[in-house]
Amino acid sequence: MSQYSPMFVYYYDYLMSTNEWVFGADMPFCVKNVCHAEDLIAVFFPFEWIDVPKDLGPAPKATEADKYVSRVVQSAWGNFAHTGNPNPLPDVAAGVAFERFNATANKVVRYGDPTVNMEGFHSSRCDVLDRMASPPYTRR
Repeated sequence: MSQYSPMFVYYYDYLMSTNEWVFGADMPFCVKNVCHAEDLIAVFFPFEWIDVPKDLGPAPKATEADKYVSRVVQSAWGNFAHTGNPNPLPDVAAGVAFERFNATANKVVRYGDPTVNMEGFHSSRCDVLDRMASPPYTRR
């Protein structure tokens, strides 16, 4: 963790209704799975206003949940770009607050429907790695 710049962590596990339309042809392993960079769909959410290549066919209509997740992610990314603090506007995601990341507290924001704060994110998995790295296995 940087001692100079605050670090904020989120976990994105929301499956947009557009998932298969976006990934199906080129990345079938991502269909019905949340893959790396899936949050970019929520950030740039263009499906209802851009022209798409004719071979893709029309984009699926966004659900209300898609729109909610998109608003929350866009608010956080916009706030982070503007101020360095990703906390979304209260009217967008009431009760959700990013805290500076601290490995001990291990608090993250989970984007989904609903978007929530999580504590102890993947603690059991990380604890196994911590035990493996504990003495007598030390760095040289």
